Amino acid sequence: MNTYRLQFLDQTYEIKSDKDEEYLKRLFHLLESKVKELKEKFPYLDFSELIFFGSLNLIEELIDNSEKKEKILKERLDLLIEKMANNKGSR
Repeated sequence: MNTYRLQFLDQTYEIKSDKDEEYLKRLFHLLESKVKELKEKFPYLDFSELIFFGSLNLIEELIDNSEKKEKILKERLDLLIEKMANNKGSR
């Protein structure tokens, strides 16, 4: 396990992780970008609310993307099954 010191919203955090530093920096940057975006829209939110809603937004995006991928895979699988059924019937 490695220890990293990473910046997040002008604060330094010490993180212990098996992931590499660049991966963790990407995570921090993603959350930081979302929090800054929310802060511009909702300047009255405090830090914990910004973190909460920023995390919630990222989770929502993750679930939406996962559902989209699942739908595409299901459509492809259905097409494949249909092609196989059509080929079986033509023999």
